[in-house]
Amino acid sequence: MTTLQSPIPEPSYEIDPPLVLLAEDDDMFRQLLCGILRRDGYNVLEAKDGARLRRLVEELLQSGRDTRPELIISDVRMPGASGLGVLELLRTYDWYTPVILMTAFGGPEVEARARQLGAATVFSKPFALEDFRRRVQDILPTL
Repeated sequence: MTTLQSPIPEPSYEIDPPLVLLAEDDDMFRQLLCGILRRDGYNVLEAKDGARLRRLVEELLQSGRDTRPELIISDVRMPGASGLGVLELLRTYDWYTPVILMTAFGGPEVEARARQLGAATVFSKPFALEDFRRRVQDILPTL
């Protein structure tokens, strides 16, 4: 007599999509980028200005590693705090989450400082959205 055994089912794991923190003070541009990221499967936390970005980063720094974003995308110039200033704050706490900076007011000084602080990329506005998507996908796991 042959006994048939049903195969052991593969375990299913629920994996949360990567968390991206995006800070941009231009509402329409922020909504556009958030929409792109969400369509690509990322979980997006929005900050409408530098002050909100700074508060979120400080809250996340205090809350523990499990809630930290895997990527931060920030405009350089915003009311309340600059993207570079927040990047400096992260580095003082030895938090090395990849950071993409965007700026319409870039230049050699901004890019040099961003590189010095370890920014993953600095996009000069306007930039091609497909280049943005590709860079995010290079940094974060494929969904």
